[in-house]
Amino acid sequence: MARKTEKKQPDPLTGRRTPDWSDPTLSANVDKARTAMEGIWIDHEPQLAIIAQLREYIAETCGKLGRPISGRRLSQKSQAGKSALAWHLKHQLETEGKAQGLAVNPYQLIIVTIEKGMTLKGFMQALLKQMGDDFLDSHDDGRKTVDDRRTIPVLEKRIAEWVPKLGVELVVADEVQRLKGALGESNRVTERFQTMLDRGIAPLLLIGNGESVDFFSSNPDLCARLGMPLELAPLDPERREPARLFQKFCREYDLMLRNRGVFGIPSDLGERPIIDGLALVSGGHVGRAARVIQEAVPLAVRRGALKIEPFDLSCVTQGYAMANGWIDEDPFSS
Repeated sequence: MARKTEKKQPDPLTGRRTPDWSDPTLSANVDKARTAMEGIWIDHEPQLAIIAQLREYIAETCGKLGRPISGRRLSQKSQAGKSALAWHLKHQLETEGKAQGLAVNPYQLIIVTIEKGMTLKGFMQALLKQMGDDFLDSHDDGRKTVDDRRTIPVLEKRIAEWVPKLGVELVVADEVQRLKGALGESNRVTERFQTMLDRGIAPLLLIGNGESVDFFSSNPDLCARLGMPLELAPLDPERREPARLFQKFCREYDLMLRNRGVFGIPSDLGERPIIDGLALVSGGHVGRAARVIQEAVPLAVRRGALKIEPFDLSCVTQGYAMANGWIDEDPFSS
């Protein structure tokens, strides 16, 4: 249900205003649409630029484990498309390996999403778990407690052993700012990441939201090892080239929804006035624009609409984007 607003929401153009919840096919239709949307990737030049720089970094650190190496960092607002580009790079590497007749190496690029409340030690254990280290599940030898055997130095040593054995080329720590919150201060965390790079334990990409800027700046020595920050800046719709890129992204997303059978006709996501509203709600971040579209799809499908309409985008803006502090008012309502 959309939040109340002084503005009047646009009326639906097709379908019903509210879903017919008694329709036995409703759930299946929504599930089919969600499944069709899975894995959608739109080539977006700023994201491709970061992927290219990460490929350069992988090449730079190849064969240099055990010696001091640099790292990389990427900070931007939530839902800006940071995580998506890391997962796309992983998919690219796997696809390229298959094309060369190589067996897929699931450890080539490892992504650890840091959960709220996770400690640095928890991050290391999660990384080892992804590498299949059975040490974490082994029984105590009777002389030391499990906690004694899982000290940070011990975990770090095991990571250093497994990375070259498994052919790990990049470790991505996503939502890294949560480690700061878990510990109450960032010095211990940043110093340990710095140590991992100084010892050449694993190539690291640290990804975080806007709060991670403070996390990084608290340790200038770590920042020096992370090089120039990778930038995924929002697109300014008032400038010609950024506006073109944003429109290209929205048009291609619209086309992808049709190609995958979600809708049979265009939703005009890349045309005015819809694109103007998407630019405002997303703040110019294509990742946020994609999320708004993804949230609008099931609303339109439930209503039996033929496409995503301004009504659906208005509902998502009021019920999702405004609730998450992306924007203060609904540009789709008047």
